[in-house]
Amino acid sequence: MNNIFLIGDSTCQTNDESTFPQVGWRQFFEEYLKNPAKVHNFAKNGRSSKSFFEEHRFDSVIEKFTDGDFLFIQFGHNDEKEDKERKTEPFGTYKDYLSKYIDFAKSKNGTPVLLSSIYRRKFVGDKLENNNHGKFPEAMKELAMEKDVIFIDLCSLTKEKIENEGPERSKEYFMNFKSGEYPNYPEGKEDDTHLREKGARMVLELLTNEMRKYPELNKLLK
Repeated sequence: MNNIFLIGDSTCQTNDESTFPQVGWRQFFEEYLKNPAKVHNFAKNGRSSKSFFEEHRFDSVIEKFTDGDFLFIQFGHNDEKEDKERKTEPFGTYKDYLSKYIDFAKSKNGTPVLLSSIYRRKFVGDKLENNNHGKFPEAMKELAMEKDVIFIDLCSLTKEKIENEGPERSKEYFMNFKSGEYPNYPEGKEDDTHLREKGARMVLELLTNEMRKYPELNKLLK
C-alpha cells in the first residue's frame, strides 16, 4: 500500500460541517488516486513550517511513516505572519524547517514533495497583485533544487488560473460570497485565501497534472 502523508495549513486541512462550505483540497484527493493509496492528513489551520514542528505535530507522522511512503509538504501562508510562534525567514528558518521534513522522509526511503502555497485572490484591476507570498515560493524552489526533491509550484499555477477566471468568476473558488448563501455564514464572507469545493478541485486538477510528470507520483494516480 502507498501511504501519502500531508502536512501543511488550512488550505489542505480536513474541514467538518461547522465550517462548510470551507474545505481543504485534501478532501477530494482520493478521487484522483488509485485504490491502494491511503491519505493521512495532518495539515492544520494556522500553522507554519515552524509552528507545526515546534508544536510536535510532526511527531504523529514520524510514528506512522514507513519505508517508501510519500510526504507532501505545503507551508508558506503562515510563515509570513509576524508573531514569533510562526514567523520564518524565506531563505533562512523557512528552509531549515522544511529541511527537517525532507530529511526525515529521505531517511525512511520516502518521497518528499514540496508544494508552494496557493495564490491569494487579491486583484488590482483585472490582474492579481504581484508576489503575494513574497519570497517563500522562490525559497522553496531553491531548497528543492538543493535537496533534489520534487517541487510543484502551486503558487504560480493557481495564480495563472485565478487570473484567467477574472475578479468575479474566481470568487467561486474561495470563501467569498454574499449573505444568505450558507447557514454557517449568514452575513456572507470575503475570504480570498480559503477554498470552497470548486477551488479545491481546481487545485487538485493542477496538482495531479503536475504529478503525472514524475513516474514515482504518476503511479499513485488513476
